[in-house]
Amino acid sequence: MKKVLKNVSFVILLLKMCIIFGQEIDAQKRIVIDVGHGGKDTGAIGTNSIQERI
Repeated sequence: MKKVLKNVSFVILLLKMCIIFGQEIDAQKRIVIDVGHGGKDTGAIGTNSIQERI
C-alpha cells in the first residue's frame, strides 16, 4: 500500500511540475520558415525508401 501511495504522490508531483513549468502565460509564438530542399537536392531517403517531402 505504501508503494502505491508513493507512486501516486510522484505522479501528482510530476503533473504539478508540468503545469507550473509547461508554458508561460505571456509566451509569444514564433514562426520559423525552413527553406528545405529544391532543385537537384530533393531531400533524404529514409528507411523503407521513404523520401522527405518537398
